[in-house]
Amino acid sequence: MQQPQIFHGNTDSNTIVTHELLPPIQALYIRLRPTAWFNHISMRMEIYGCPACTKPLGMESGAILDAQITASSEFNGNHAATQGRLNFLAVPVSSPLGVGSWDL
Repeated sequence: MQQPQIFHGNTDSNTIVTHELLPPIQALYIRLRPTAWFNHISMRMEIYGCPACTKPLGMESGAILDAQITASSEFNGNHAATQGRLNFLAVPVSSPLGVGSWDL
């Protein structure tokens, strides 16, 4: 088992931070434990597979069930772990805010 690593994130609301795992790892689970934040904690994460892993895993199609998507906590019902699906529409198309906008 590999030792824990600390990955530093952004210090603002918009900057994208990328970390490449070298050498690549093979894992069933990846645990993230935020250690510091400002005002409130939030995090977004994307995992990229290897070129040989081109078959979708099921986060967008629903093959991974909602019950299988978990988080240790949620800010409120509008910030559920299941809303982390690929291309999840946060607001219905009929929303006055428009497609893809966040309605808090």
